[in-house]
Amino acid sequence: MHHIGRAIQHPPTELPVLEFWARDYDHVFAVYNPFFTVPGHHPDTTHYGPARINVSSADELSALAEAPPMPENPAPDEFPDLIKQTGSPLRWEAVRQAIGARDRALFERTVWLWALNIERDDTDDGMRAALTRYCTAQGIYPPEEDCMPAIMEPMLSDYLQALGIDEIMLWDEYRENALPAPREALDRDEVAVWLDGATGNSVRAVSAPGFLISWAFDDVHGVLALTDDLYRRCAPDRFLECRAYGVGGYVDLFNPAEFLDRLPRTGTH
Repeated sequence: MHHIGRAIQHPPTELPVLEFWARDYDHVFAVYNPFFTVPGHHPDTTHYGPARINVSSADELSALAEAPPMPENPAPDEFPDLIKQTGSPLRWEAVRQAIGARDRALFERTVWLWALNIERDDTDDGMRAALTRYCTAQGIYPPEEDCMPAIMEPMLSDYLQALGIDEIMLWDEYRENALPAPREALDRDEVAVWLDGATGNSVRAVSAPGFLISWAFDDVHGVLALTDDLYRRCAPDRFLECRAYGVGGYVDLFNPAEFLDRLPRTGTH
C-alpha cells in the first residue's frame, strides 16, 4: 500500500482536527457544500444525486448491486457541467433564515441528515418538513454529498486565485489517483472536473502547498486546511460559506461530540 502523507489525508473522527494536522496546518475550516438552483430545472423533474432505496436482506442488496435502480427523470450526464456553468449557489444561512430555524446547530445536523435521507432522533421533524417545502417551492437542490460540488468549483477557483495558487492537485477518496490541473480548470466557463480510476471519478480533495480541501463519504461539507501564510493572504469566508474548527473540534462537526468514540486528547493544540 502506498504511503499517504498526513497533509493530504482526510482527518479521522477519533482526533480533533487541529490536533491531527498540528504539524501541517495552522487553520482548519468546515466549508458548507451550497444548496443550489439550476435555471430551467427542478429536483422533482430533473433528479440529481444518488438514488436511495431501503433493503432488508443480503439478497436484495446483491440484486441492487447487479442492477442499480434508476431514478425517475434522471439528470443528463452533462448536468454537472450545467450546474457549474449556470447554477446559483445558496448559502445554508439563507435557507435557515428562510424557514425560520432558530437553533443553528440543530438546523445544520438536520440539513445534513435530510440531504442523506437519514432519520435520527437528534434532528427536528418540523425542520425537515420545512426544508422539503421550501426547497420544493423554490426549485432548490440540496447540498451535494461525498465530493467537491460542481456548484462550488468557481467559488473555489476565485479563492485559490486570491491566495496566489495557480496549480492544484485533484485526488480521489483513497488518494490512489491524482491529477495535476491548472487553477483555471475550476473556472465557471469550464466543464466540471473529474478523475478516472478504479476508486471512482469524483474529486474528493484538492491540494496545493500549504492548502487542502477534502470531502468524506456521506458528508455535505468539506474540510479546508491552511497554513498561516496562506490564511493571512486571504481568509476563506470572503469566498466560501465556512466556519473555523475550534480547539477540540472533530471533523464530523454536525454530530454531538459524544456521538462517536474519541481518542484521549494529547494536548498538542
